[in-house]
Amino acid sequence: MALSAKTRYWIFGLWLAAMGVLFALAMSTNLITFQNNFDKLAHFGGFFALMILPAVIIANALYVSAFAVFLTSFGILIELCQMYIPSRFCSPEDIMANTLGIAAGLMLAHYARARFGHPVTHRL
Repeated sequence: MALSAKTRYWIFGLWLAAMGVLFALAMSTNLITFQNNFDKLAHFGGFFALMILPAVIIANALYVSAFAVFLTSFGILIELCQMYIPSRFCSPEDIMANTLGIAAGLMLAHYARARFGHPVTHRL
């Protein structure tokens, strides 16, 4: 089943909106702090969700790799920006959780493709 161009644009738009929400939350000074490393799970889950969608939908491996590099850079940039925001701090553990979420999204998408085939019959 091939996705129409309109559907792909909607999916990409929603993905960009999710990126914007993630950035806004990361730059917020009034964010609830999490206890017991739940914060790391939130970082992992957020970047996993942002990586799994392009990794499953995009047929071109080079584009998927570009998304992975972009998301990794984005995660590092968010953490570095937090050094300059009062009540926020840069954490190498957060960067690691972001990166592990991206890697897990790539691995699950690779497994899903190998097991079930690719959902898109043409390249983006």
